[in-house]
Amino acid sequence: RERLQNEFLRLQEDIRKTIVFVTHDIDEAIKMGDRIAILREGGVLVQFDTPERILAEPADDFVARFVGLDRGLKRLALTNLSHLTLQAAECLPDGTSARGRADPGRIVFVDDRGRPVGRLGADGEPEPIGPIGDPNTSLRDALSLIMSDGNRPLVVVDGDGMVAGLAKVEVIAGALAVGNGGATPHEDGA
Repeated sequence: RERLQNEFLRLQEDIRKTIVFVTHDIDEAIKMGDRIAILREGGVLVQFDTPERILAEPADDFVARFVGLDRGLKRLALTNLSHLTLQAAECLPDGTSARGRADPGRIVFVDDRGRPVGRLGADGEPEPIGPIGDPNTSLRDALSLIMSDGNRPLVVVDGDGMVAGLAKVEVIAGALAVGNGGATPHEDGA
């Protein structure tokens, strides 16, 4: 089903025509639609809006129940890391001593082309880089990678594979704050 959805999205992009897609699956609607119409029994329109607004601001309890209790997590899948202000990483050449640095959690060891190869562990010793995100990584996937890596900030690379910065769980969570319309908070660099 996912393969068909992706093919459908590719075709829609190629032909550049408005398509009305009917589904009873809210996750499918969120993935496929630029706008979603949610109808109550009898064909009564309850909310017509973007997936982001439906998830952030359901029109009523019916819509809130329809989109589910995990609507915050669903919103994470709609935004990618390119929309976050990343924490600056301190990039050091691989093999450099990092003892005594002010913020060891920000240290990333890089090869001679600026690509990440390691990090400074909690014990002050170098360790493997762990998971890496890129600008197209969804916030949902980024959060999963962070959680699977001991809640360390996620190293994010640019299109050339060079370190762009670090994504922190607090900034990802802030992107979900109701009332900011899904706007991404800016980090103060700390």
